[in-house]
Amino acid sequence: MLIGIIVAFAVLAGRIYYLQHTVHASYVREATRKNVIRVRVPAERGAILARDGTKLAVSLPAGQVCADLRHLGDRRETARNLAPLIGSSEAEVYRRITSERIWVVLARGVELEKSRAVRELGLKGVHVLCDSRRFYPHGRTFCHVVGLFGGDGRGLEGAERSFEQKLAGTDGVRVLARDARQKLIVMEDGFQEPPRPGTSVMLTIDPVVQAVAVEQLKAAVEKHRPKGAWVVAMEPHTGRIRAMVSWPDYDPNDRSRLDRDSMRNRTITDVFEPGSTFKPVTWAKSLEHGTARLGERIFCENGAWQIGSRIIHSAHPYGTLTFEMGLVKSDNVMAAKLGKRLGIERLYAAVRAFGYGERSGVELPGEIPGLVRPRAVWSEYSVTSVPMGQEIAVTPLQLVAGHAAVANGGILVRPTIIERYLDAKGKMVGEPSNPHRGRCVPEEIALTVRDLMRRVVEEGTGRRAKIDEYALCGKTGTAQKVVNGAYSDEKYVGSFVGFGPADDPRLVVLVSLDEPRGSYYGGTVAAPAAGEILKRSLKHLGVPARNGTPGRGMLARAQH
Repeated sequence: MLIGIIVAFAVLAGRIYYLQHTVHASYVREATRKNVIRVRVPAERGAILARDGTKLAVSLPAGQVCADLRHLGDRRETARNLAPLIGSSEAEVYRRITSERIWVVLARGVELEKSRAVRELGLKGVHVLCDSRRFYPHGRTFCHVVGLFGGDGRGLEGAERSFEQKLAGTDGVRVLARDARQKLIVMEDGFQEPPRPGTSVMLTIDPVVQAVAVEQLKAAVEKHRPKGAWVVAMEPHTGRIRAMVSWPDYDPNDRSRLDRDSMRNRTITDVFEPGSTFKPVTWAKSLEHGTARLGERIFCENGAWQIGSRIIHSAHPYGTLTFEMGLVKSDNVMAAKLGKRLGIERLYAAVRAFGYGERSGVELPGEIPGLVRPRAVWSEYSVTSVPMGQEIAVTPLQLVAGHAAVANGGILVRPTIIERYLDAKGKMVGEPSNPHRGRCVPEEIALTVRDLMRRVVEEGTGRRAKIDEYALCGKTGTAQKVVNGAYSDEKYVGSFVGFGPADDPRLVVLVSLDEPRGSYYGGTVAAPAAGEILKRSLKHLGVPARNGTPGRGMLARAQH
């Protein structure tokens, strides 16, 4: 008996040794495969804020619906019950739960009410874990700047896309286990890797300026019924964008009505010929190179000037105008004559110096460089077309940056949408770099053209932008659109770009309407809205009224 007992214990000891040492690793792997699941835990996405801290995009508590395919019940019934609650089709749910994977995420960001409904179904193998969903408190107001968060867990448009890596954070890994009855156990300390929250992004957008821009653009759209429209407001010295609005717009909280046309941020994705809004460049470079001078009288051909087989027309038939009044009255013939004096080389260099033909560098997706043809393909007519804003195409933001260079004394700045970055505790962890891109025109020349643009508002084509509170500078533009290779007599883009106060500009504002109905002149359809935006925005920024302050350029010195 003693020998038998010893042999039995020896066998047991051998078996224990075999299980604990020889095949231990394989049994652990098998047990882990059957009873332990490692799932990705999404990190808390950083918020998107306006410059005053207003929340433009936040993450709210939600549910993540998952399926353990090894323990599902009837798959057809599961797909039929889940589909309406997670916003997917029955066929799509069935396809995903019949894959060869072990664990699948069926839906993210499911509203809490629907998440509870999924739990109450008690479907075998279906689980609801903690998650979050993106919410935009102000709906359409900031849609093109803030953008949209996609169902695949990544930003699709706007700041959500541009700053995906910073906003997203780092996902964690949670270990889930099953008990003997195969019930899923979520352990409090079950993080294999805890998630790290994303960085919040504070934008330069000012909610008050944005709201005023939205209001004024909406009123202009209702009155003139254009195909599209946009507003950009930017600080000329820093490049900080205080408002950016495009129409049509969309509600980022309602994905059922999204379409690509309304989601497009036209201020950086659309191009148009600037028309007369380009003329300040022509006048500035004419003064810089000495090809024209203040007070010079130039014959404007009574509104029609033939060059070869082409006739250049002005909106009004002027005879002789001074150099200054040519810009104030926006005369096309004078612009063409100034272009011929400059010549192709200097004119092409002027276009590039003001940033046209290259991306501005703003931190938003989809920006295009505009259209400036290579110097080699400019024709003999280019020196008369480009000076009045034809043969080149610019984005609205490029046009604002170009006029900002006149407003700030000749420095081309890089537009920026970033005020600063903030960590999860609200501590600043980064801010934009120096916005200066270089000097594009001497300071005295820029100040002189600025004085001329003030006269455009006070006595020229931009009179409808004039306001009592501030002296403004500006330029109108009415650009014919090209249809089938020829300029259309029916389709126009009416624009006004202005800035103020005249003696110390704090804000540059562009308003454009694409194919307005009825009247189409920039001074009629766009200037009133721009003037109102400037008036209310400058008041909000605490800028004291300075109407009547004298200019500072060559013109002011000559008059003195």
